[in-house]
Amino acid sequence: MARVEKKLKLSEAEKSFNRELSRRRILIENINAQIKVFKIMSYPCRNRRRRHLLRTKLICAILNAEKT
Repeated sequence: MARVEKKLKLSEAEKSFNRELSRRRILIENINAQIKVFKIMSYPCRNRRRRHLLRTKLICAILNAEKT
Protein backbone atom coordinates (compact mmCIF):
# COMPACT_ATOMS: atom_id res chain seq x y z
CA MET A 1 0.00 0.00 0.00
CA ALA A 2 1.40 3.35 -0.98
CA ARG A 3 1.33 5.99 1.73
CA VAL A 4 2.62 9.52 1.60
CA GLU A 5 2.59 12.50 3.87
CA LYS A 6 -0.43 14.78 3.65
CA LYS A 7 1.56 17.44 1.85
CA LEU A 8 2.47 15.13 -1.03
CA LYS A 9 0.00 13.74 -3.55
CA LEU A 10 -0.27 10.12 -4.68
CA SER A 11 0.37 9.33 -8.30
CA GLU A 12 -2.41 7.79 -10.40
CA ALA A 13 -0.69 4.40 -10.31
CA GLU A 14 -0.51 4.50 -6.51
CA LYS A 15 -4.17 5.55 -6.27
CA SER A 16 -5.31 2.73 -8.55
CA PHE A 17 -3.22 0.23 -6.58
CA ASN A 18 -4.77 1.41 -3.29
CA ARG A 19 -8.28 1.18 -4.79
CA GLU A 20 -7.70 -2.38 -6.01
CA LEU A 21 -6.24 -3.39 -2.66
CA SER A 22 -9.25 -1.91 -0.85
CA ARG A 23 -11.70 -3.78 -3.10
CA ARG A 24 -10.00 -7.08 -2.38
CA ARG A 25 -9.83 -6.34 1.35
CA ILE A 26 -13.57 -5.59 1.45
CA LEU A 27 -14.37 -8.94 -0.15
CA ILE A 28 -12.19 -10.83 2.32
CA GLU A 29 -13.63 -8.96 5.32
CA ASN A 30 -17.18 -9.75 4.18
CA ILE A 31 -16.33 -13.45 3.91
CA ASN A 32 -14.75 -13.37 7.38
CA ALA A 33 -17.93 -11.76 8.75
CA GLN A 34 -20.06 -14.53 7.23
CA ILE A 35 -17.86 -17.19 8.80
CA LYS A 36 -18.04 -15.46 12.19
CA VAL A 37 -21.84 -15.73 12.09
CA PHE A 38 -21.33 -19.43 12.80
CA LYS A 39 -19.17 -18.49 15.82
CA ILE A 40 -16.49 -21.01 14.82
CA MET A 41 -13.87 -18.33 14.16
CA SER A 42 -15.03 -15.89 16.84
CA TYR A 43 -13.77 -17.86 19.82
CA PRO A 44 -10.63 -19.88 20.55
CA CYS A 45 -10.76 -23.53 19.62
CA ARG A 46 -11.61 -25.76 22.59
CA ASN A 47 -11.99 -29.01 20.68
CA ARG A 48 -9.60 -31.18 18.75
CA ARG A 49 -7.86 -29.38 15.95
CA ARG A 50 -8.89 -31.87 13.31
CA ARG A 51 -12.56 -31.44 14.15
CA HIS A 52 -12.22 -27.68 14.25
CA LEU A 53 -10.64 -27.67 10.80
CA LEU A 54 -13.34 -30.02 9.51
CA ARG A 55 -16.10 -27.77 10.84
CA THR A 56 -14.43 -24.71 9.37
CA LYS A 57 -14.18 -26.37 5.96
CA LEU A 58 -17.83 -27.46 6.12
CA ILE A 59 -18.98 -23.95 6.96
CA CYS A 60 -16.91 -22.51 4.12
CA ALA A 61 -18.40 -25.10 1.76
CA ILE A 62 -21.91 -24.10 2.85
CA LEU A 63 -21.14 -20.43 2.25
CA ASN A 64 -19.67 -21.22 -1.19
CA ALA A 65 -22.75 -23.28 -2.08
CA GLU A 66 -25.02 -20.38 -1.13
CA LYS A 67 -23.17 -18.04 -3.48
CA THR A 68 -23.59 -20.28 -6.51
